[in-house]
Amino acid sequence: MLKLNNSIPYQNNTNYTNGLIRAILDSRVSTIVSTSKEITLQSFLRTFILSIIFLIIEIIIFLFMRVIYKDIYRSKAVLYSGKYNEPSFFKFCSKRCSDFGDMDDLDGYFLLRFLKFLSFYFLTISLVHLPILLPLHYNHNINMPVFSLDKFNISNIHGKKMTIHLVLCLLDIIWFHILILKESKLIFSIKEKRILQSKYSSVLFVENINKTFLKNLQSVGDDYGVKDICEIHKDYGEFYKIWNRVYCMEKYIEKITLDIITEVYFEHRSKHFWFCEKRTTTLQFIFKVLKYLVYQKNFLLFRLRTSKARIKSAFQNYNNSNKLGDSLGCNAESPSKFISSQYEQLEIALKIYNNTVVLLKEQNGKIKQELNKNDPESDLTSNNAFLEFNSPQEAHAISLILRRNTVTFVSQVTLNPNPYDIQWLSIIYSNSIYKEIMRVITVVISISIIIGWVIPIAFIGFFAHIPYITVTFLQPLSFRIFKSQFIRDGIENILPLVTLIFLTEFVPYIFRFLSKLKGCRTGSEIEKDVQVWLFVFFFVHLFVVVTASSGISLVIDRLINNPNSIPIILAHELPKSSSFFCSFIMLRGIAYFGGNILRIKDLLLQITYYGFINYSPHIRINRVKNSLFFNWGSIYPLFSVLGCIGIAYGIISPIILPISCLSLILVYVSFKYLFEYQYTKTNHSDTFGELYQRTLLQLYVGVYFMEFCLLGLFILSDAYTLAFCTFSLLVATLICNIYIRKSVLRSALFLLNDHEQNTYIQNDSNQSTLDSYRSPMKRKTKMYGEIWLPTYPAENVIEEITMMEKKYGIVINTSKSFFDDRGNLRFR
Repeated sequence: MLKLNNSIPYQNNTNYTNGLIRAILDSRVSTIVSTSKEITLQSFLRTFILSIIFLIIEIIIFLFMRVIYKDIYRSKAVLYSGKYNEPSFFKFCSKRCSDFGDMDDLDGYFLLRFLKFLSFYFLTISLVHLPILLPLHYNHNINMPVFSLDKFNISNIHGKKMTIHLVLCLLDIIWFHILILKESKLIFSIKEKRILQSKYSSVLFVENINKTFLKNLQSVGDDYGVKDICEIHKDYGEFYKIWNRVYCMEKYIEKITLDIITEVYFEHRSKHFWFCEKRTTTLQFIFKVLKYLVYQKNFLLFRLRTSKARIKSAFQNYNNSNKLGDSLGCNAESPSKFISSQYEQLEIALKIYNNTVVLLKEQNGKIKQELNKNDPESDLTSNNAFLEFNSPQEAHAISLILRRNTVTFVSQVTLNPNPYDIQWLSIIYSNSIYKEIMRVITVVISISIIIGWVIPIAFIGFFAHIPYITVTFLQPLSFRIFKSQFIRDGIENILPLVTLIFLTEFVPYIFRFLSKLKGCRTGSEIEKDVQVWLFVFFFVHLFVVVTASSGISLVIDRLINNPNSIPIILAHELPKSSSFFCSFIMLRGIAYFGGNILRIKDLLLQITYYGFINYSPHIRINRVKNSLFFNWGSIYPLFSVLGCIGIAYGIISPIILPISCLSLILVYVSFKYLFEYQYTKTNHSDTFGELYQRTLLQLYVGVYFMEFCLLGLFILSDAYTLAFCTFSLLVATLICNIYIRKSVLRSALFLLNDHEQNTYIQNDSNQSTLDSYRSPMKRKTKMYGEIWLPTYPAENVIEEITMMEKKYGIVINTSKSFFDDRGNLRFR
């Protein structure tokens, strides 16, 4: 709880405010970590048992929901029922990480590799650390309670006995670099192969390019390997608005036709659904009753979904006949009234649609005409352009040249941009001064968020006392569950962790919004920008601030007065937070596992919303395909910070290593399930492994903190020889980091041998890849081209669909879906 010293006389409001803020900051983590500092082994086991119970409940709910909601939990089986052979659970468990190497989303595959990398690293070093360090720490922490979890950390070990810690630190760092080098080589080979297979590997986007230079490049393009050039017209914004209207009208037309066919279907089924037909057994009769109930449920839902249109139709009939009662009565008995009103709406919609298509063609022709003029002085084209080269080598070489600071006629260069990933509004309405101002503003806001987020998290400690408050004040309500010492200890340990997780869940959305305000040109740039800021945020709040358990303001004062005391502060504070991080990593892994397999948000939307709306086969298929998506720039930083915590505490508190390993394995299994059974969305924002490369380099932060802590501990113990060795190891790690950074982030596709060159996918010489960029707004709203309607083997349903095609000229495809006997819409 937050306590202020009332005995301190505040001279003015400023001093009082400063004291209040200092008290909040001092209590920010001390309230969280203090409960973990003195946690007993018994209490930790209670928390662990509660977490396991919660995990078992999640798995049971998942196994039940997996059978009921196939659209959510078995999406691939729904979409590709004839082409996809769903593997059994045991076959799925035996799948290795490399078996997912051919999936389209390379960032997703690399996340699996990263989770496997961390799990394997923590497992291997725990096999070495636990037999050595646990007995050593336990026997030398004689002043602590016997069953205290802190008895297993490095708190009270001094002198020459710490030599073993330096040796283990050296072995950890050597093993870490061996794995990093092995992984970086594999990343580079996979990345190189995937970029060569990309359709857009020879495309280059240049921003703020000089128009005179661009015109000269068009005339001598062959000399530089330039195959085609596509300029960005400023009227593409208006083009997108018209295109979006066409797309919305297509959805509306499909909705109207679906309502008509569904009404005809239920009209037919209501006459031919024989409830009292011949039955042979009681079981068949029960199934018939259940089938009829499902049919009535679907029929009622359809009536509710179309109630607005029915009421509108009834009022229109009333205006024509001035007999509201007769109109309502006829509409209730005869669905033809509803169908006729829907056909009237269809005719109006088709008229608006055709006019909008004509307007769209005119706008497209106007843009093409302006672009064909090739006037460098024209104000209708922006200073941005896409360049297509004859090969990826040439595109890559030109990008390196244009990125040099000596080139003044180009400000930004993007290699291999996906047209479906480009943020077209940022490109069309580009202004260098505006972008620079927004960049500065967003950076200031991002830093303010990192600093200011301390305040809301300061109240986490309050929630840790909820069980105590419940027992004290709510006894008349008989909350007996909170009186149990087992439940109470578990909640007191879990609740601050859950609250901390909850408060950090909103931050990725804020940083993503700020990245868009910066004017990032592609979604992959947004992911990379979010990754950087989110890693800083998570590391500051989940590691640095939590570690400073004595109060962040006190730590700041000590750092200002003596900046050289950073290793000593870390050495003093890191061991105290070890118990908290053991609980946090365990609970975070279980929570992430449950969130992945249960998908609570999609499940609630299906139960409360999508089950009550009449959405077309197009919309339903798109929802099944796209409901599961990942913002990898928001996912990688969390696990990189958890990896840093495990590395930093691997020697200080080795018990964290197996806990980290188990938590990451749970997350690894959950992502494997999602990729195997559910994930079908194409990731247009794929960074081709750049997120993974940065994540591996971010792990060095954990290595540095481990070395800084040991350096501080050796200085506190007057072991200056060990301190000098640690400092030398720190310098060696820094040199290796610089070397590996150059190795991991080195440019691909610059030097290719003949075999690798043959893997490049050549496009048809008569077809330009830049055609995908000349109608850019199709990325946002891709027109259907045809209407998808479900069919049913009934004469009136088939006749209604045939009449629509002939009378209105609508292209209808009935091969995608159908109605079953219970009124459910099924896919073929």
